[in-house]
Amino acid sequence: MEDKKKIIDLIKRKVETEYKDDVAILAVYGSYARGTHDEKSDIDLFYVPKTERANSLSFQFIIEGIGYDLFPISFERLVRIAAFDQPLTAVITESKVLYFATDEDLERYESYRKSIFTMLKDTDGTLMLNKSYEYFNETYIYLYNMKYEVENLIDQCIESSKIISKIVMSVALANKTFYKGGMGTNIKDSFKLNQLPTDYKSLIDRIIGANERDELLDSCETLIKNTRQFLLDQRIISKEREPYNPFFVGYYEELKSVINKMIRACEEQDQYSAFLIASYFHEEVAQFLTKAEEGIWYDDRNYYGEYSKCFDKLIGVNLMEFVTKKEFSLLKEAVLKFETNLVNLLLEKEVPMNVYDSIDEFERDYKKR
Repeated sequence: MEDKKKIIDLIKRKVETEYKDDVAILAVYGSYARGTHDEKSDIDLFYVPKTERANSLSFQFIIEGIGYDLFPISFERLVRIAAFDQPLTAVITESKVLYFATDEDLERYESYRKSIFTMLKDTDGTLMLNKSYEYFNETYIYLYNMKYEVENLIDQCIESSKIISKIVMSVALANKTFYKGGMGTNIKDSFKLNQLPTDYKSLIDRIIGANERDELLDSCETLIKNTRQFLLDQRIISKEREPYNPFFVGYYEELKSVINKMIRACEEQDQYSAFLIASYFHEEVAQFLTKAEEGIWYDDRNYYGEYSKCFDKLIGVNLMEFVTKKEFSLLKEAVLKFETNLVNLLLEKEVPMNVYDSIDEFERDYKKR
């Protein structure tokens, strides 16, 4: 134990004497910083460079079978870590600062630690749930690889390990927490979380112990399916309806320019533009209506059928059928009906709209603002 402290002190002294103008922060993290290390624990230290010269400080070495890692992390990367964009949260939260060049450098570093805990205290969990989805969505890439790109079992196992890693991280963020340990402990730590997808542990055990490709693929697909449902359930739990006024104030006015582009696409029989704009109308308006009616904020992580009910009920127009059939005259009629129904709905919900019949009318109103 004393040997490790001696080595850390040597590194600290080198920074203080030879790199004091090149390094903003030097910190140790992990079990040593937490005080839970033992004789076999490795030592991880990082520093924040201020100059290019600091790059030469990076050093990885082994002493008596124990690994030591001294590596750089830029302030920019710390920002990404603090935003949960990289699964290294504990590098910041579980670290102990050994050296700082200026009070401003230390304050900047500590602000990242505060930012992490601020996000974790997010009352409705929306921020953390969105981060959770970001990790989860990457699992589809690895599932695609398993189904179509790789065949031998070892390749399948490697892809399945990526799926597990992303889901383990996703589930932690959905629980508004993060892992303090490192590689090998996160899976076991995830089993202790308060809320988990259906059959979470048993599916992971099946994946890790699978000896056949079909069993492995089936278990991964089920784990992804169950995790997706778990995240959707979390979104429903945190639902909060938005009143039409002010939620839709200014909405139609912004959408009007896109409606005009759609009408032009119909008149020019431009199927490419019509296809994307029609899809946008369905997706965008359906998401806003569902937030107002049901309190759930769906996005492109969800498929359209999960949030189309309110659009079908309140707007009642299917634009896509006319696009695919190239029936542009009928499509134009449908677009105008879509606009009319939306405007009538907003008027019914007492949403004020800034629509003028002339410049003079606009000028009179604008001067009163």
